[in-house]
Amino acid sequence: MKKTFIHAKTIILILLLIGCGKSDPFPSVKLPIYPSAINVHQAIDSPAKGAKSVVYDVSMNFPAKELTDFYNKEMGAMGFIPLPEKGIGTFKWEYFNRRSGNWEETTKVPERYTATWVNKEKTQRVWLYIAYEPRRNIKNWENTPMVSCNMAKYFDMEMDKKQLDKMIK
Repeated sequence: MKKTFIHAKTIILILLLIGCGKSDPFPSVKLPIYPSAINVHQAIDSPAKGAKSVVYDVSMNFPAKELTDFYNKEMGAMGFIPLPEKGIGTFKWEYFNRRSGNWEETTKVPERYTATWVNKEKTQRVWLYIAYEPRRNIKNWENTPMVSCNMAKYFDMEMDKKQLDKMIK
């Protein structure tokens, strides 16, 4: 009986440990990483639960056309199509105009580039964020953008916004 109790405790502990491990929510999709990437960090449940991400730096002058072309090519090869969206998927360089309170297109550094793709079934979304911005411990930040490529389940933000507006009224 004591042996059975120890086995039961062991099985429960193993199940708990398996449950605590983070598993890739999209194991069949490998997020693209630019070939000369440095300081690469991959994460599961980041930036949100059920998502995955890869973040890195790359040495490249603004406007990093090789980098944006790389992602457009890779996402297309993976069967993802562009999903232009205001705010997170404009496919252009922008800066935040404090006077107007809007993001506006720019040709100057430091600024951001955003892009969003969705798979053909509209079940998965990938969004890209490239930023030339001053950061600690990075010399020559003007030539070293931070790249963040993220993947999560697709949801229609416009539909969610409309539903939220209805509930508020």
